[in-house]
Amino acid sequence: MASIGKGNSDIAIYPNPSNTGLFTVTIPQTNGGPIYYQVTDALGRLLQQVQMNPSGSLSTIIVDLSTDRFQAGTYFLKINNGNEIKSIRLLKLPQQ
Repeated sequence: MASIGKGNSDIAIYPNPSNTGLFTVTIPQTNGGPIYYQVTDALGRLLQQVQMNPSGSLSTIIVDLSTDRFQAGTYFLKINNGNEIKSIRLLKLPQQ
């Protein structure tokens, strides 16, 4: 599991790298507002954009890169929890 951040603002991602293309991301909510996330490819092209309204102080999302549309490679997850913006590298491995 990878943790990004310090103290109460840690974002946890697992598994990373992923053989399946499914990434579980746990995000702390700090201001009570919506959480936004984007997935881009290595060239910066926007592939997914989602807004969610958390119901508690900790939100769990599943980033799904499992379809054939997403080839094995490096992707970037950008998360805005209303307090800070973080960019995290996701690595999708070839399926075995």
